[in-house]
This record gives sequence, C-alpha cells and structure tokens, in this order.
Amino acid sequence: SMGNMCMVMFGYDMIHITVFQPDKSRSEYCDEIPATGRTIMAFDIENPAFRDLPLELRIIRDPLTPVLPTGEKELDALTELHLPAKKYSKGTFSVEHNFANNGHYIGLVTLTRESGQQETAQFKFMVG
Repeated sequence: SMGNMCMVMFGYDMIHITVFQPDKSRSEYCDEIPATGRTIMAFDIENPAFRDLPLELRIIRDPLTPVLPTGEKELDALTELHLPAKKYSKGTFSVEHNFANNGHYIGLVTLTRESGQQETAQFKFMVG
C-alpha cells in the first residue's frame, strides 16, 4: 500500500502521514489528493521519545523554486496552514484543512530536540 511511502523522516525515525477526504470518499491518500475541499491529515509518531519533543507543522504552496524561502515573512506569504510547535503525548495528531486551490504543496514538519536544535523534514503533495 501507499501507506509505507507516506512519511517524513528524522534520521531513522519516521512520522507516518495519512490523508482523507471524508466528504468525497473513504480512500486514504498520500502525495496525490484528488480534489480541493475538506481534507484531514493524520500524523502518527513512531518513536515514543518524539512524544516529548515539540513538533511544528506548516503547509505551504510550493513556490516551485530550487530553494525554499527561509525568512518568516516569505514563508508566511506562502503558508496555507500553520500549527505552532507543541508536544503530542499520545503520539498522534490530525489537522483539518479546506484546500481551495489545486496545485503543488509542501508540508514542513519541524522537530525541536532536547538540545534546542531544530530539524525540518518535508513532504510534497499535489491537490487536484
């Protein structure tokens, strides 16, 4: 199944991602979401140690440039959805978003280690 493909990696640790559009179908999606509209993304944190670390999620419209902007202002201009960093002690979280436009998107998941060091992993997907 596509389920194994759908993840972000931090070293050898993974966070699984499952995408649903409950109003349209019972199917699970990954990097190709068939249509705009209400979309639920569920995140499953494999490593129990990560449940004590803050995770931040940002979904941006893919600028389709070789290098992603890093400035807060540039990122904000592209941002579709932003969940500030928090700890998910149950090891799962989900987010609901209404995608209004077809196109290319990038999900950025940022993990803050105990040392304060931040690592960002990304997953790309298309809507429509």
